[in-house]
Amino acid sequence: MLKIQLLCAAGVSTSLLMAKMKEQAALNGEEVIISACPVTEIEENIANADVALIAPQVAYLKAKSRKIADTHGVPVEVISMKDYAHCNGAAVLDLAHSLSGK
Repeated sequence: MLKIQLLCAAGVSTSLLMAKMKEQAALNGEEVIISACPVTEIEENIANADVALIAPQVAYLKAKSRKIADTHGVPVEVISMKDYAHCNGAAVLDLAHSLSGK
């Protein structure tokens, strides 16, 4: 089971994307755990994740987030603006799979 941590600013748009990702996972017949939190709370939430994906509006915090995630062996990447804006759950789920190797 793939565990994805979404990192965002406030969570409004990210909750829409998270719903689309869960919908796509269900269509694929796969079990995933997807949670979202503000990027400022990465230290409290990263330990149980397989991969962390950062919302584009907080992409400037990628280096800081990666430093924290690296201590837990969790890959980090920024979600593309296009996929985020269109709530493309399939593409973001694919990104999570490719980063995690699962």
